[in-house]
Amino acid sequence: MLEPDPDAEPVLAAEDAVDLFPPAKGCPFHRRCPRHIGDICDNETPPWQPTEFGHGIRCHIPMGELRDMQYQSATSH
Repeated sequence: MLEPDPDAEPVLAAEDAVDLFPPAKGCPFHRRCPRHIGDICDNETPPWQPTEFGHGIRCHIPMGELRDMQYQSATSH
C-alpha cells in the first residue's frame, strides 16, 4: 500500500481552485459554471430560487430547466 510523503507539498489542481475574491458583479460562479448562459451571468446577480428541503440556489436558469438539464446530463452517459 502506498503511503503519503509527509515532506511533499500539497498540489492544488486548477479545476479545484476557487476564487478567493468573487467578481464584484454577476454570478460568483460565472467563470467556471458549465451552464453559463452569457452576459446575464457575467453582469447580474442571479435571483434566489428555493429548492427541496428548505435549501435554495441563485441561478438565472429557472429551476424546472435546471432539473431538465440535470436529468438529460445524467441519462446521456
